[in-house]
This record gives sequence, structure tokens and C-alpha cells, in this order.
Amino acid sequence: MRICGANSRWSSLRDIIIYLHIRERQNLLTLSKRLQAICDMVTPGARICDVGCDHAYADIRLLQEGKIPHALAMDVADGPLASARSNLELTELTERCDIRKSDGLAAYQAGEADCMICAGMGGILMRTLLEAEPEKALSFRELILSPQSEIYLVREWLFANGCRISDESFFEDEGKYYTVMKVLCPDGLRPEQDMTSAKPVKEADSMQERPDWQALAERIEGLSEEDLKQAMVSGKELCRILRDPGFHRLTEERYGPCILHRFLEEGKEPCFQEYLTQTLHSRLKVAEGVSQAAAGANGEEGSSNARQRLSELWGEIGILQTLFAVRQLNKRKGGV
Repeated sequence: MRICGANSRWSSLRDIIIYLHIRERQNLLTLSKRLQAICDMVTPGARICDVGCDHAYADIRLLQEGKIPHALAMDVADGPLASARSNLELTELTERCDIRKSDGLAAYQAGEADCMICAGMGGILMRTLLEAEPEKALSFRELILSPQSEIYLVREWLFANGCRISDESFFEDEGKYYTVMKVLCPDGLRPEQDMTSAKPVKEADSMQERPDWQALAERIEGLSEEDLKQAMVSGKELCRILRDPGFHRLTEERYGPCILHRFLEEGKEPCFQEYLTQTLHSRLKVAEGVSQAAAGANGEEGSSNARQRLSELWGEIGILQTLFAVRQLNKRKGGV
């Protein structure tokens, strides 16, 4: 870029302003912890489709790093698309990133990209997006997903459709907890396709970390009565729960198989432990208030809604207490 020289003073000043503006916008691309975690999960060499791209910051960072060859940034609203287009122009990346208006995957054609990024929306909306175009969603080799709420609804859909969660990241950013998932689609990965480290999901089961519930139960069975007494748990009942497939499904959908594996079996995920502790305290406090409504006043029967809510709360509290007990006992056995 020509900063100064034979052109008029105003032309030179304009060039300087444009140059400084570009540098400023490039500096603004220092990503948040959440966006950086999303970028870190993308497989090198993948063509990405960013659904709900907003400002296209993740796309720009991946292109600047040379991690991906091309991006497709899509959004349903004109405002975010205009911001994305402006940012791509300022970073001189317009030729490597297409902008497209699309409600979810409606304007996407299967095969245009290898990886779908979808973040910044609640789990209900994200699941609706996946359900609206299931064939397109499952045509990708991988999905990088970060729902902001109701994450279990997204995992439930993924498991029901044969997907594998190969990695998860749980962290706190600016006072909020986030989860980012890397998902392998059952039909999206094919041996003949050229993408770094690509493997068909049916050959990639070992790539999914999840708790070895049977091994955890066997470790607890090997503990002494004194250890179980100190932990204030019934070893027999705990092992029964750990061998229940329904518990496996419910817990992995709610908290994530990879996160649970690292938390229970490796003693890692301190941020997740903090989150579980806060959640347990919160649920106990709420349950105390709901139990009064469920019991009723002056001998009258409480509302059925309150009783149902109380049952749900104690179910969640039971799961949380089980996870903490398993982690503690696994540590005693030397598994962590």
C-alpha cells in the first residue's frame, strides 16, 4: 500500500487512514476465549461453513493463520452479513470467504464445506437448525458446536443421529461458562476424501473419550468398607447406578462424554468441578424453596407442578452427588 509519495497530501492522508484502520481492525481480531476455542477445534485444511457468522471473526482468524483454505460465512440477518463483509474487506480476505444470507442451512449445498461452525445461539435454536436440514448437517465431516444453553438437547440429537463427540472444551469466559464440542458425523467422513487426519467415524470410535463406567464400578467395588463409610455412600447402590445405561446416556447428554472422562477418570477439569459445585449448591437452595410449595400450607396439598419440579430437582441433585462421589472414590483407589 502506498503511504506517501508523489500523490497529493489528501491522497496520502487517506492512504494512511485506511492503513491504520486496517491495522486497528486486525488488532481487534484478538479473539475471545470462546472464539479461540472454536478455532482450535477446526481440523487443519478443512473448508468451513460458519452458520450464524456474526462478524466473521472466527473465519478471518482461521484464514489469517492459514489453517483453512476457504470459508463460507452465513447468517439470516443483513446486519451481521454487512459487518462480516466489511471485516473481510478490511483484512483483504474477500476472495477467500463467501458471504451468503441463509436461514440456518437452507442456502447451503451439501459438499461445499468440510466443517460446520455453529455458535452463539441457544441449544433449542441450534437443535431446530439441525433438525430442519438433517441431511445437510450430517453431510459435513465435522461440526464445531457451542450452544449457550440447553446443551443436552444438542447432544441428544447428535447421539440419536450416530454422531461421535471427539473432543470437548469447558471453560469460563467473562463470568460465563461455555462448552465447545468437536463432532464427527457418521456419513461425512470418508477414507477417499482429502482432509488432514480425516477418518470415517465408524473407524474413529476410539477417538471419542467417554467414561469407562464399568471400570469405575469395578474400582469402587474394590474399595474397603472404611473408604465407603468415610465417603458416606453405599458402594452397592453406587455401582448399580454406574452400570445403568440410562444413567450413562442421561449424564453424557447433560455434561458431555469427553468432559466427564477427564473429570472422573483423570481428575482434571477444575473449571467443570467449580461449575458442578455451584450448580449443586444452587439446586439445593431452589429445592428447599420448592419443597415448601410442594408440601402446601395448613394441611392442604401442594401444587402438582411444584411436586414435579421438586422431583426433577432431586434427580439432578442425585446425579451431581453421584459424580462427586465417584470422583472422590476413584481418587482413593488411585485411578486419578
